[in-house]
Amino acid sequence: MAPINANILSLSFSRNRLGFAVFRHGHLDYYAGRTLSRYRTNLVRNRGMVMTLDGLVKNHGISKIAFPKLNKQQRHSPELRSLFRTVRQFCARNQLTVVMQDPVQMRQNLTRDGKPSKANVLTNLIELFPELNRYASGGSEWERRYYGHIFTAIGSGMVATGFAAAGSAEGVVE
Repeated sequence: MAPINANILSLSFSRNRLGFAVFRHGHLDYYAGRTLSRYRTNLVRNRGMVMTLDGLVKNHGISKIAFPKLNKQQRHSPELRSLFRTVRQFCARNQLTVVMQDPVQMRQNLTRDGKPSKANVLTNLIELFPELNRYASGGSEWERRYYGHIFTAIGSGMVATGFAAAGSAEGVVE
C-alpha cells in the first residue's frame, strides 16, 4: 500500500491519558501526550478532549483520524466509552474520516513476522524512529503508561498511513 497523501491524527487514549501523533503526507511530524485526570467529571473530560482535538485538527490540517477499537475490558468502562463516543461525534461534526483499528491486528501488522506483543512493536518503532528510545527505557509505572499511549498512537498512525506491512490491520474506514 502506498503512503497516504493526507494529514492523519492518530490517537490512543484511556480515561486518564491521551497519546497522539500527527502524520503529514505519510511522515511522522509531531507526537505528544496529555494527562486527562485533571478533569473531575466525564462532561468536563469530554470537553477537554474536544478542545484538544479541535486544536490539533485546525493547527495540522487533519483530514483523517485513526485509533484502536476498544477491547473487551475497555468496553466495561463508562468513562472510556464516553470518551470514545465523544471522539466519534467530533469526527462526524468535522467531516473527518475515521479509521478504527483492531489492536491485535495492528500489532501483528507492525511486528511483521514477529510475535505481536507490545514489546516487539516498541522495538520496531524504535528501529524506525531512534529518537523514541529515550522514552522507552524504564521509568515509573506512570511514565510507562503515559509513553505507551504515545507509542500506540504512532503505531496506529503508521498502519493508517500504509507504512507497516500489508495486512488486514489497515482498519475500518467510516
